[in-house]
Amino acid sequence: MSEFPNTPEERTLLASEMALGLLDGDELALARRLQLSDTGFAALVEKAERDVAPLHEAYPEVAAPVSLKDRVNAAIDTEDAGSAASHPLPVNDNGPGPWRLIAMAASIVALALAGVLAFQTVNQPDSVQTVPAAQYVAQMATQEEGQFVVVRWSADRASLDVRAVGLADDSLAPALWIIPEDGTPRSFGTANGEGRGELEIPRDLAPFLTDGATLAVTMEDPASAPHEAPTPPIIATGTLLEI
Repeated sequence: MSEFPNTPEERTLLASEMALGLLDGDELALARRLQLSDTGFAALVEKAERDVAPLHEAYPEVAAPVSLKDRVNAAIDTEDAGSAASHPLPVNDNGPGPWRLIAMAASIVALALAGVLAFQTVNQPDSVQTVPAAQYVAQMATQEEGQFVVVRWSADRASLDVRAVGLADDSLAPALWIIPEDGTPRSFGTANGEGRGELEIPRDLAPFLTDGATLAVTMEDPASAPHEAPTPPIIATGTLLEI
């Protein structure tokens, strides 16, 4: 999948392949660029990595027997000889083609994820059903080039993951606000002006964190946070969207 993934299915497949370590070369470079520039795709990769993680814990690394490679090669040679004699390839099927490669990769991903689900099911009581937590993201860019804030939140967490770029200031810090339907901004506090951090969600603000909620950013004095009201101007706004 060296071309740009345009459909949700292609994006999900690319994220799963990246989490499983199936990519290299141009495909890996494409996935990494997309992960850095597209918060929605980054969230897909993060979810795929969480889904695959139990496989690493369930199956510790074991050294393969020295004779395994020779046995596998012998089995492949025998199978290829029998298949070629009884099932010759059609004239127009001399190569795998891009769609067959995608189908093969999808099968590998599906088998791996099925193994994760089976592992989780076997190790949980019958009465427990795991429901994935809803994932949300908001991206807010200022009018200045290279300044933005990205907020990510998983509904099963009590804090917001906040990444700010280009907002470092000697005396001020980016403050994150949520603006409910009543129009009154409520503060989550201030974050780092450059880099990644977390903001705890006050209990009274948790009900406002819904799909479509409006977030805003101002620059405030971190020493006096959280603030009762934002100090103008509001430099960026965005919408919290479920992904």
